[in-house]
Order: sequence, then structure tokens, then C-alpha cells
Amino acid sequence: MCNLFILVENVDEQRFFESKPIKNLFVNKYGTSPNVLLYGCDTPENTNKYVKICDDNSWLYIVIRGNTSKFDISTCSRINTQKIETVILEIESWYIAGLNQNSCNDLGVKYVGNTDLLNKTIFNKITSSENADSNVPIMIKILEKYDVEHALHNNHSFKEFYEKYLM
Repeated sequence: MCNLFILVENVDEQRFFESKPIKNLFVNKYGTSPNVLLYGCDTPENTNKYVKICDDNSWLYIVIRGNTSKFDISTCSRINTQKIETVILEIESWYIAGLNQNSCNDLGVKYVGNTDLLNKTIFNKITSSENADSNVPIMIKILEKYDVEHALHNNHSFKEFYEKYLM
């Protein structure tokens, strides 16, 4: 068993990596669930402190970022660039990738096959949450029905992440 940290940019990413289906993948591979830390609302200095602690203790860490990221992760000098995983386009594409046709019908979400190009705007349209105060309720419902195998077939960056860290 090892200590494992996932540094995420926002609470939607945090929710995704703390969800039961995703945590179970890490438990199966590493014998432990990941500690998920937010770096997007933090300073580069604090993020460097997290990474230093991980490095000093030989703990595994993975940094998750979207390619539309507002936080310049390169300002965190201690981060090993080999450990930065880019979610193409945004984490919402990973959420929707795990929904099969039946789950979409149950949730009232429009089914999308390949989610590689799915962004927040498309997510809001297909989940009918563009006029909602928050995406949190639908995201939680999606994670309750999440199908990892389906996600592997529907999102290239999720599949790459899975093959790199979870196989």
C-alpha cells in the first residue's frame, strides 16, 4: 500500500476523483484510495509544498488539469511534468463518458457517444442544466450510475489516464 495524492484544479474534478467508482479503481491498483487536494484556488508556493512533501516521502502524486485551465501549473517549479495529466477538453467530458444509453434515459440526459470534444457548454445543454443554479446535483447522479468500461470506450483522455495509472 502506498500514499497517493491527486492534485486537482477545481471541485468538479475533486468530486469525480472522490467518487466511489473512481476511488475503487485506485484501491484495486494501489491498495488505497487517493487523497485529493485542490490546487486551482491555491498559490504556486502552497502547491509546491504539497509536491515537496510527496517527493520527500516518495509518495505518488498525479496532477490533473484541463487544457482550458486558467491556473498556470508551470509556475509550480517542483512539479515533475511527467506527472501532469491533461483532461481533454474538460472534466465534464469524463463525467458524460461514463453514462450508457439507459443511464442517460434514467437521468434525462441526451446520450453522447464519443465525449472527446465535450465541454462545459455542451455538458450544460445535454444535461438541461444550462439554466440551473448548479451542476452539482446532476454530477452526483451521473457518478452514482458511472460505468467505467463505457467511459473507456467513449473518451480517449480517460482511457489514456486509465492505462497509464490504473492498469
